[in-house]
Amino acid sequence: MAASLLLRNACRRTLLQGYQSTNAALPLLAARTIVLKPVQADVRPGESHDDRNARLKRPQSPHLTIYSFQLTSMLSITHRFTGLALTGYITALGLGALAMPHDATHYLTMLEGLSAPTLIALKFTMAYPFAYHTVNGVRHLFWDMGKFLTIKEVYTTGYTMLGVSGVLAGLLTALIVSSLALPKRFRDGFGDSEPLRLAPPWPLPELALPPPPALLLPLPNLCGSVLDFSQARWRPDPAAPPSSLESG
Repeated sequence: MAASLLLRNACRRTLLQGYQSTNAALPLLAARTIVLKPVQADVRPGESHDDRNARLKRPQSPHLTIYSFQLTSMLSITHRFTGLALTGYITALGLGALAMPHDATHYLTMLEGLSAPTLIALKFTMAYPFAYHTVNGVRHLFWDMGKFLTIKEVYTTGYTMLGVSGVLAGLLTALIVSSLALPKRFRDGFGDSEPLRLAPPWPLPELALPPPPALLLPLPNLCGSVLDFSQARWRPDPAAPPSSLESG
């Protein structure tokens, strides 16, 4: 009985070891033999590394041309460029007022001498960065509040922002162009030493105003269509008697 058990266990151990050896050898039998063979590179005499990549149509990385243009990225880049444009306008206006040899009336006269299409294009070029940056800035404020953040809402607000900024820029252009005749009315009273006298239609003593600073001369051009000057006019009157403000 004991001999029969020993023989049975020995046979089981032998069969189990043979099965494990066969399974271990199967991956080696199924593996494919890989042979490395040197390949001559396609190198042309006198061709640089960049020229070879260009010939093989291998774009350098990172490179913007490998990405497709999308509305979101274009609006983001345009927002930054309009901010730079506004900064340039303000810097040029401030430094130009200090460095220009003539006062603002001289340059306003030059602007009035331009043709209507040129002047409208110039006004729109200056108004559109302000309109775009303002409207898109409001759009960014909504994002900061956690609104309109889905892909569909981002695209919808983007197209809406483009339309609103275009309309706003057109309104600003029309507002400025419609008041082109206003600087002439104001420049009649701008002198180096003559005060400005306001002559209202009702019987009141005239008020003598000092000449405005040169930096404030463009303001009537911007606000002309908003203010109503139908009841008052600016005119120099050196012969007029001084008012109580002047005498005091």
